[in-house]
Amino acid sequence: MGDLRGATTMNRCGALLLMFAAMCVQLHADDSDPLTYRVYTTWNGAITVLTNPPAYVLHRSQPAWMSATPPISILRSDGQTERTGMTQEDIRNVVPWNDKLLIVRSDSVGCRVDLTTRKIESLRSWTMNLGARIEPGIDIDVHCSDTSPIAFVRIGSSLWTFNLSDTSGKSSLVEDRVRGSALLENGPGRVAVVHDIGRIAYLSIIDSLMRRVATPSVPLAPMARIEVANNMVLIVSPIDAERGTQITLVNTLNSGTRTMSVQAASDLIDAFAVNGGVSIAMLSQRTGRFELVTARPEEIGEENFEGTILPGEYGRPLALRVIKKVIVVLFSGGIVTADSNGNIISRNAHRFDVDPATLKIYSIQNGLLVSSKRGSALLYATAQPLWWMIRFINSAGKYLIPIVFILIVLTLFLQLRRQRRILDAMLEMPGSGLVFMVDAAGRLLRTNERGAKLLRISKNIPMRRVFHAYMRHDGVAGVHAYIRQALAERKPLSEKVVVDDGDEQREYVFTAMPLWGTVGRLRSIVIRAVDITEALERKRLVNWAQLAHDMQTNLSTIRLNAEQLEVDESGGNKERLRRILFQTSVLIQRVRDLVSVGRTEELSRSPVHSAEFCTQIRHEFDPLMFPNVSFQMKLRGTMMNVDRLKLSRAVRNAVENAIKSLRGVDGIVEIATWFDRINVFIRISDTGVGMDTLTLENMMKPYFTTSKDGSGTGIGTMIMQHVTYLHGGTLRIASDPGVGTQVIFRIPHHMTSDIYAAKLTSEGVGV
Repeated sequence: MGDLRGATTMNRCGALLLMFAAMCVQLHADDSDPLTYRVYTTWNGAITVLTNPPAYVLHRSQPAWMSATPPISILRSDGQTERTGMTQEDIRNVVPWNDKLLIVRSDSVGCRVDLTTRKIESLRSWTMNLGARIEPGIDIDVHCSDTSPIAFVRIGSSLWTFNLSDTSGKSSLVEDRVRGSALLENGPGRVAVVHDIGRIAYLSIIDSLMRRVATPSVPLAPMARIEVANNMVLIVSPIDAERGTQITLVNTLNSGTRTMSVQAASDLIDAFAVNGGVSIAMLSQRTGRFELVTARPEEIGEENFEGTILPGEYGRPLALRVIKKVIVVLFSGGIVTADSNGNIISRNAHRFDVDPATLKIYSIQNGLLVSSKRGSALLYATAQPLWWMIRFINSAGKYLIPIVFILIVLTLFLQLRRQRRILDAMLEMPGSGLVFMVDAAGRLLRTNERGAKLLRISKNIPMRRVFHAYMRHDGVAGVHAYIRQALAERKPLSEKVVVDDGDEQREYVFTAMPLWGTVGRLRSIVIRAVDITEALERKRLVNWAQLAHDMQTNLSTIRLNAEQLEVDESGGNKERLRRILFQTSVLIQRVRDLVSVGRTEELSRSPVHSAEFCTQIRHEFDPLMFPNVSFQMKLRGTMMNVDRLKLSRAVRNAVENAIKSLRGVDGIVEIATWFDRINVFIRISDTGVGMDTLTLENMMKPYFTTSKDGSGTGIGTMIMQHVTYLHGGTLRIASDPGVGTQVIFRIPHHMTSDIYAAKLTSEGVGV
């Protein structure tokens, strides 16, 4: 039955594992990368990052007459507003310089740059005189370095410069046909400018002294985005939709130039430094899906090569930027990051309301900052410790889940097959007793030969009928009632059932084991019955043997005293007559017990004083029979409600065992009794040979005896155990070899044992 129960458990576990695997794929599909970016806060406007201490500047590029909201706000690192200013000013850009701010605003004559503190307190300003107010759609960029006072301002297609340490407010025009500009990393105050002369475009690198140190020609395009990596300047020039984008790499050290064309949008290309050189990251659509490609300039040819396919559900790609060797691809509905080799780091769905033309992405502590004139967002990164396992499930899910499903189905099939084999073995096993198998509706599915014989059905009678249809005689009514009970309770059930097979009544112990299906439905119940008629008969014989054993002791005492009457003329016959009468009364009591012992297991309780009870037990053992035994009594008695006959039989057996342990040698047998608030204790101890650990462990086993001459049967210990448990007490035996043995009965003062006695009766155990 254990195998059947284990197989049922396996069925349930298999279904749960399948459900768990499916839930893992469903619930964790968005966390299958090392990092997850979550939006912390958003702003309506552009954000400039400040350091030492970290803070943000929120500025809104809108005409002053459109809103009374201050266009500039200083924010703490947690996003809370600390200060506002520049109300009713047309702010176009804010750039940090050391611990100060450069605020660019449009006025009636053109553009004004204000140098302010972080509290937006003005220090000085410079004016770029354009003769009129700047149109709202014209971009204004400021290039400045903390290590140089020279600043450059690009207003549309014109580039201006001024000295931040100059208090005169003067500025000067550098170029008037600028296509793009960027501040160089190496060398203070150097700026790279793409401008055209006629129909030819040039890259000019201008230092802080306004000297042009390099002027190689570059492709002419409506605009040029300049990125800087190591000593290389990357110029990205959009050509058209068919020819893609022209990439020009210029070495600022030797003016070396390399030009290549790629099929990628200009905003989706960037360069980054790697191992002393430059690598290019871009987003192409070679196969119709967006692929992230990273390659050295010399590896890029006319044909795009294979890259990492990015998710297609995030919408239109807005920009690709490389920040500290992390590639950031911003989509209209999500953000993807990758390492310098193109391996995905994070994929997260977020909707961004940003302006691609003014988009900038900053790397901040524990996250990213996406900034544009239309809107900005702060994203924090969270590490995913189990991303590799989730990614494996996602990537291998289309193969793994079917394989797991097949393995589970195969396992269930093998378990069911094993169940069937076990059932077949049970049905065919000669000593298996009666075996029935019924389904949840009570239909008989299978039975073995002994079960069919009991029901009086032949092999040609079909199965799968309700069990009641097979009841051909009234003797199996108890079996039918038991099956109905097992179907109603739907749990393991053991019960004794009396069956009349025509010749005689026989007693069986029926055991039911439900078998559950994969989804928890009752599939069938296997019922096994073992014939205990002969075992019960053997238990009854034990009762008779014990009573005969007790009577033998009494008769021996009477005989010995009677023999002494014939030969002793010294006047001691009166005492011998008293002993004969006492043993005769005990023997009469035995005969009465003999008549009633097989009828019931119920206790016949009556008030008994424990000290008087132990004294009577002591006097049953005549000194003439046991001259080597010295009895000692330690009595502290109280009243107890017990079955005197059964308890005396148990205690008498303990005394007899103590006398036997002396083995004819002079020794002491002590009978003691005491009590507490709940229990009465009776202790029988001796100074006999004692028992070793192995013997003591086997002492409680049925029919175990230490007798070597065949005089012992092990029945006495069984009676001691049974009577004690019948009273609701416990029996404890302690022994040391060469020291002696102690047997302690713990009997409750008052305990109703009807239920316990009925249970023992149903098991066929007698006293």
